[in-house]
Amino acid sequence: MSRISCLIAVPTFGKASVAWWRNFNAIQKPLGSISSEIFFEGTESIADKRNMAIEAAIANDAKTLLFVGDDVHVPSHALELMLNRHRLGAKVVTGVYWTKTPNPQPYIYRGYLDGAIYDWKVGEYFEIDWAGCDCLLLDVDML
Repeated sequence: MSRISCLIAVPTFGKASVAWWRNFNAIQKPLGSISSEIFFEGTESIADKRNMAIEAAIANDAKTLLFVGDDVHVPSHALELMLNRHRLGAKVVTGVYWTKTPNPQPYIYRGYLDGAIYDWKVGEYFEIDWAGCDCLLLDVDML
């Protein structure tokens, strides 16, 4: 049996909107590969649900694990772009998404408590120290 190319995990409390579902269903999966989706609902914390997703990715021998938040609209081509970076050697790839605050900030950071990174361009790839997990691709072999 072929190895799953990407397990897409959604840790959620089950409150995704209809617009989110439409967007999620439009995410393009790579042709000629196996992808699978898994949803973790229930009362456990989002952190616990992420850990369950990691365990599922390892148990199912997935190559990569993509976390998608139930309030983040991932562009339809994002998974393909992220997998391309993975094929080039990246072990972790994040999409840039923003806080939902009066002064939105990107969930990408360098240093410890130095604030968000703003000096980047769309389509640019660069190293960061930490990021949010609502559009995050991980290489399962490193887990």
